[in-house]
Amino acid sequence: MISVDNESGLYSNSREELGDKFWTFNDLSDFKESAMKMCIQTLDRDKVEKVAASIGTEKVDILPFSDIPWYKLSKKDATKERAIQSLCAYLGIPLEKVAAFGDDFSDIGMLKLCGRGVAMQNAIAEVKAIADEICDSNQNDGVAKWMESLLAV
Repeated sequence: MISVDNESGLYSNSREELGDKFWTFNDLSDFKESAMKMCIQTLDRDKVEKVAASIGTEKVDILPFSDIPWYKLSKKDATKERAIQSLCAYLGIPLEKVAAFGDDFSDIGMLKLCGRGVAMQNAIAEVKAIADEICDSNQNDGVAKWMESLLAV
């Protein structure tokens, strides 16, 4: 299964995805629109790398999801780190004053970049290893509890 997100919508080559009202079926055989990201359901990284090569490996990052057999291809400059840097520059906020929360591979760079990198309790081991601290899980409102603990001081 392949899914593609862009400014026009969300597309999938599987009719199973149509249970979600936001997805539109497209077999993607002649898909020529730009894309913000593409997700591919497979455990075979070689297949994903072939798709990335057809796009241009210098243009895309390949990231696995930790909890499902999927890979995400996104533009190299479309990262959480870049978004935070741009927003901080625009608002005049130093990066060391920013806290970031994460739980998966795509969050590692962001947690390293910010002044405080907080891993969720349900984060993968690689995220917990680089985090400054660990808060409660997503399911237990970890971010809200972390913020409340700062206000209680």
